[in-house]
Amino acid sequence: MSEANSRLAESLKAVSMLKTDHLVEMKALKSPPKTTVIVLGGCVVFFQDIILKENGGEITMRKIEGTIKKEEDWLTTARLQLLENPKNFLEQLKTYDK
Repeated sequence: MSEANSRLAESLKAVSMLKTDHLVEMKALKSPPKTTVIVLGGCVVFFQDIILKENGGEITMRKIEGTIKKEEDWLTTARLQLLENPKNFLEQLKTYDK
């Protein structure tokens, strides 16, 4: 539990240092690093109630090449639903109910 609390404190400190410009830069990346995609995907999962219910948005799907199956496109969803308004997204991150 001590380690979890320590990691939470580190994460909260990192979020408090984020600026709107950082999020604008993330949105502008044509091919962001894999870690960035994973983190944004996690944000989509955390904020899916806001995306789906409050904003009337949806999780973007993409076709899996070579199949008829589809999968969630977390990066596109994050760009359309979260990074579209970086200032609002930053406020959501800072006020997220831990």
